[in-house]
Amino acid sequence: MLDFIKKQKIGNWITLGTLILAVVSAIVYGVHISKVGTFYGLTVPTLVITSIISIVLLVAVLVLSQFEFGGIVGKIVSIACDVMRVVVPALLFLGLINFIASRADGLGFLYGAADNIRDSIQTPENLASAESGIAGFVLYAISAVIGIVAAFFSVGKKEEA
Repeated sequence: MLDFIKKQKIGNWITLGTLILAVVSAIVYGVHISKVGTFYGLTVPTLVITSIISIVLLVAVLVLSQFEFGGIVGKIVSIACDVMRVVVPALLFLGLINFIASRADGLGFLYGAADNIRDSIQTPENLASAESGIAGFVLYAISAVIGIVAAFFSVGKKEEA
């Protein structure tokens, strides 16, 4: 087992970090829409779709990088892995942009409420819902940026000397 871990390239570890953060981001999003408050039940289908596709692509990259393919198949798999590692951050950013756009109006209303109605709008439930949304924004942004970094490193097993 230790030998398997030692043989992994840095790109595998960064890609694994992206995968873990993408899963955590999706979990935080699930908690966000299930909390009672301003955004209760307000799903963002684009975010769900892009998250699922990103997670599947990251798993595919990690699995495919563990096998050595020869000839034309090896070149095709290598190109496919590279394309998937570039597409994942784009998908995460696309989902993030849709997530932010769907929450901007509600956040503006919640945090920019007039003094005379602020107490009735800024309830603990509404503020908790808003804060979990902001946490989701941050996590998706971090996972997308780490995905960009991962695309610059090669994946696979280290060459044996």
